[in-house]
Amino acid sequence: MPDQTSRAAHVVHAPPRRHARPPGPCAMVIFGAAGDLTKRLLVPALYNLSRTGLVPAQFAIIGVDLAAKTAESWRESLLD
Repeated sequence: MPDQTSRAAHVVHAPPRRHARPPGPCAMVIFGAAGDLTKRLLVPALYNLSRTGLVPAQFAIIGVDLAAKTAESWRESLLD
């Protein structure tokens, strides 16, 4: 049976892309924001995009989930 342990997404330390430009101000809605895929894949990918300068300065994340969490408790759960 294959190993079922979760693997954390790797942080990529890449130089900024010369030809890619960040979009204008925008927001991303995440349905299932308290879920495992958000924590393991989506948030690390957004972090990597931010590190390479591909996320605009005026960017918002709107998280939607059935779990009763505050914004602060959601942020803390991403760090666990």
